[in-house]
Amino acid sequence: MELVYLYIDNYRNFKEAEFNFGQDVRLHFDNDTKKLTARRCDPALPDGFWGGNIKNLTTLIGNNGSGKTSVFQFIILLLKEMWGELYGTSIQGNGIIAFKENETIFWYANRSFEETGQIRAECDTDLAGRSRAEMYRMRNLISDEVPDIMGKAKFIYLTGSLSREDYQRGMLNGSGRYDHLYDASLGNLISQDMGMDVNRALRLRPLRYPQGKGTAYFSEIETYFAYEQYKQIKYVFDRNQFNIIRKMRQEGYPVPVPDVLHIELRAWSGTDDILCQKKLPQKISFRDMEEAVCGETISHFIESFPRPSVWDEQEKQQYFIGLLRFHLQLSGIICAFRSAARLMDEGDLYIMFRDLPQHLDIREGEEEDFEQLFESLWEAVITSAGERTKAAPGWEALKRCRRCYIDYLEFIKAADLGQHFFAETELSGDIAHDMDEQVLRFYVRTSDAEWFMEFVQKYRYICNPDYFLDFQWGLSSGEYNLLSMFSTLYYIFDADYTNKKNGEYTIWNCGPYGSIRTQKTACDSVVLMIDEADLSYHPEWQRQYISILTAFLPRIYPRECCRDIQVVLSTHSPLLLGDVPQENVIYLSCGGEGDPVCVAKREGCGTFGQNVHLLFKDSFFLENGTIGQFAQSKINGTYRELLDLEREIDRAKQDRQGWAEKRAKLISDLSGRYRKLAEVISEPLIREKMKEKIGSLLRQLDAPVQRPDAAAEGYGRMTEKELRRQLALIEEELGKRSRKREL
Repeated sequence: MELVYLYIDNYRNFKEAEFNFGQDVRLHFDNDTKKLTARRCDPALPDGFWGGNIKNLTTLIGNNGSGKTSVFQFIILLLKEMWGELYGTSIQGNGIIAFKENETIFWYANRSFEETGQIRAECDTDLAGRSRAEMYRMRNLISDEVPDIMGKAKFIYLTGSLSREDYQRGMLNGSGRYDHLYDASLGNLISQDMGMDVNRALRLRPLRYPQGKGTAYFSEIETYFAYEQYKQIKYVFDRNQFNIIRKMRQEGYPVPVPDVLHIELRAWSGTDDILCQKKLPQKISFRDMEEAVCGETISHFIESFPRPSVWDEQEKQQYFIGLLRFHLQLSGIICAFRSAARLMDEGDLYIMFRDLPQHLDIREGEEEDFEQLFESLWEAVITSAGERTKAAPGWEALKRCRRCYIDYLEFIKAADLGQHFFAETELSGDIAHDMDEQVLRFYVRTSDAEWFMEFVQKYRYICNPDYFLDFQWGLSSGEYNLLSMFSTLYYIFDADYTNKKNGEYTIWNCGPYGSIRTQKTACDSVVLMIDEADLSYHPEWQRQYISILTAFLPRIYPRECCRDIQVVLSTHSPLLLGDVPQENVIYLSCGGEGDPVCVAKREGCGTFGQNVHLLFKDSFFLENGTIGQFAQSKINGTYRELLDLEREIDRAKQDRQGWAEKRAKLISDLSGRYRKLAEVISEPLIREKMKEKIGSLLRQLDAPVQRPDAAAEGYGRMTEKELRRQLALIEEELGKRSRKREL
């Protein structure tokens, strides 16, 4: 399935604007006759031009406010109405969208537009000059046919810009990665990741800052970053995907290939008191509860480890791994305790706290068994829970998580952590005493995929929602954004293939977001829409962006899982545009606020393989020249001042009153301030022209004033050596003039 056409009758600044995205077909809609025509055309590019299974790539360019983002927003609105996903809202505008599948063109007009008059569609036989058998078939998409006809096409929308429209769309009628539209815009992800979280029922509960400094909720932003970390981890630790980016790096593409993942653990998770809305007798704090659960355990741990003043590296690693194992298990226990505390009625909480000692049988000198500690805590929770607690949202989900906590604790206890985690924290003998404020820093190698991904999966299901680990790659912002795009494109796969050598990478559509319809359809085509593709990238990466994208897409979506890929992207960058043929560029321009947007295929110097300086000279990019506005203003202003000085010199020479003082000041200004301004100009022609003008004015000022004794006064101040030098120069000049006369 290929997106081939968009017509916008009226939407924001668009009025009767049409966009042709296909290579071998052109569509046109006549709003007066309500006639939609299609004609076949010869593709300007040879088959396979973009490489692999990339069928086509189209670029939208335009100045700020020209409507590039609005084009994507309108496509999304039409797709959602077509699939019946607007849920009571309506499109504030009219338009038509068309797709091509083999020899059939399917078109859809939004409901309010169809009501304005009967739309007719046919092939343009006169312009095509072809037989009926060679023409495309045109079919109107009706709602009942959409799932069957469009079900195998996956639309993906990417943008790093945060917009209110994307956020609101996510809140009202968002889309997940299994829907026909995977809306991976920043705004949608922020609003939707909360709903996708395995711990979503518990993330809506209020929290307290440490030391009771205020109330907060685990926000959508926090959830977004947690999910972004998880998606990137999932991508990098997939052996097949890691080999793809490593091979691309070997081929010269500047893609990020992380060797290690840096991890931080804060012992108390940074959330002291989550019982902000609950008034408990005797002012019981959550820290009191945590210390009741874990205080004795911490003391046992501290006493069980020696604290010598000098350690060798092996002893340091052994101590660190023991400390890390302890706090990984302890943090899991705290997560379970907090998850239960958030759901419990105030009275039930007090009962649990009162009866906690009889459940927690901690004997001094015994090595602590965290599984037994958890079971004791769980018994205290279940025994204390009354009817209101059991009726709380999330209580049944918490009970189902019991097995997850046990699995996690058993996994950490049995693991040889020293073979997987490596310390970055500077160790000291007193570190265990200061874990209230201490952060444990360590790393895992990305080659350790199988064990680490099992750890991550178990860890995520016990946090509820206190994610006590933070993951970082140590990448630049450009590398991070590129890795984020890669991981987002990977995330639409249905399952984790981290440890499967021959995993079946299939892209699925599962019906509208939130739909009870669970039947899955395997996709065979991807339409990737990227708004502001060059955002945050260094100019050199902008220059390589198309190359990176077209090399990566056929590798992550090979023909086995995707028959064809289509890309539509917007950009401001002429560096990026130099990789796109003129026929694949759509220009948007807007004369002013409120004026309709003009859409055109431009003729001119061309784009593909074009020198960036010529692209910059194109009036689309810089209507007022290629120099920065501040520099341009400074240069123009300086040149106008020099012209004013020239007129001032002429006037001063005629009016000799005060000439000496004026002359001295003019020479000082020209030799100082104006010459410095000229020297900082980098463009050679402009710089030399400016210096030439300054030199001309200085020569005018150095000309002797018309007084009889001027020359004599000047020579009288010279030394004998300077006089002889002047004499030699005069004789040389006289010789030149004599030779000219002879010629």
